[in-house]
Amino acid sequence: MTANEISYKIISKVIEIHKTVGPGLLESTYEQALMYELQQNGLKSRKSESNAFYLQKGQTRNRLQTRFISRR
Repeated sequence: MTANEISYKIISKVIEIHKTVGPGLLESTYEQALMYELQQNGLKSRKSESNAFYLQKGQTRNRLQTRFISRR
């Protein structure tokens, strides 16, 4: 599965969830629903995590917060 195919699946599920439950819920609710849907569709996913952020000269003091990570 290509990166474009994975992206398409993720975006499709986000739209489907939003159409089903509607607007106005907490972000964590949407995130939990998305994680469930992705796992049900064969995409290994992890919830938010904090990762080191690197520039050319080395690591910065800040960390990058990723919302979720999906892999085939």
